[in-house]
Amino acid sequence: MMYRKLKVNIIMPYNGIGGGHVVIYEWANRLSLKGFDVIIYIPFFIPVLQYNVKSLGYISKGIIRSILRKSKVKWFPLHAPIKIIPYISNKYIRDADIVILESLNTIKPVLHLSPTKGKKVLFLHSKWLEETVQKVKYLLENDSFIKFSVSYHLYSYLKSFIPNLKIHAIIPNGVDIEVFKPKRIDRIFDILIYYQPDFRKGGDLAIKVARELIEKYPHITVNFLSTKRYPINNINIRHYWFGLNRDDVAHVYNMHKIFVYPSRYEAFGLPPLEAMACGLAVVATDTGAVREYGKNLHSCLISQPEPEKITKCVELLLKNDTLANNLRENARKEASLWNWEYIISNNLVPHLVDVAT
Repeated sequence: MMYRKLKVNIIMPYNGIGGGHVVIYEWANRLSLKGFDVIIYIPFFIPVLQYNVKSLGYISKGIIRSILRKSKVKWFPLHAPIKIIPYISNKYIRDADIVILESLNTIKPVLHLSPTKGKKVLFLHSKWLEETVQKVKYLLENDSFIKFSVSYHLYSYLKSFIPNLKIHAIIPNGVDIEVFKPKRIDRIFDILIYYQPDFRKGGDLAIKVARELIEKYPHITVNFLSTKRYPINNINIRHYWFGLNRDDVAHVYNMHKIFVYPSRYEAFGLPPLEAMACGLAVVATDTGAVREYGKNLHSCLISQPEPEKITKCVELLLKNDTLANNLRENARKEASLWNWEYIISNNLVPHLVDVAT
């Protein structure tokens, strides 16, 4: 179905790699295919909510990314255009029906954009610690933005701190089931663990679980997957994949039998859904939208974010082939319901059209 050719401006803080970028790039591609006129804007000078030593580092990294990557995205097949602009202002952004922002750092300059640049939509897809939520509460309460949330989990979490928070729609993440699917290759490795070193992503949990499994089961293979190479010391993993494009990520998933996602704080949590779509038995911590797209003991195992409990879930799969195989079969079926085409056509597009009219 074709829609009135809405002009959609999307403003991102920098040209990076990660789950948030995947989602926005999927939006841009699929909206373009449906007749929307989409442009992604990235400011050379990144705005921040508060200037301090930490934010100066953030700004510097953003400038370096803009210099090195410019408007090119090598790791994702993005078809919508990216425009690098000096900074966010009416001068550099075209008139449109809708302007979408997905970072708190871009809120203040977008607030000052003319109404002709589009109705302002704030896509909430990050779960911040309580301290951060309290600091940005006044921005989230601002009625100048129409707000979308990536999950009911995130909406409930933010609502606990901001009772009068108004969410226009829940727009969940999806998975490209033409890329993330079971492939006819041997699953030559046992366990793949997602790793990022920070506390929110459960980096310490990943290390503890990996060490315990390697010590107790020296015959199994334990590997790590990450968005970029982070230093890992004193742990004997077999392979460490990082910075891969999505086709290679799907290939890595398909080489494994079990996927472990040890994160503590997620608004959604996309990797477990990708792994499920590839037919892996998934162990994920109880955060984000895991309970929205997965069913415990049916399509995945859901654990509390504690190393002992995560390890026990993995051990259960290692020892119970029937359970592991049932999870793999059901995981693919559940994940297929969250395919991007359905979510864009039946969720995002109708809400954008509603906002624009």
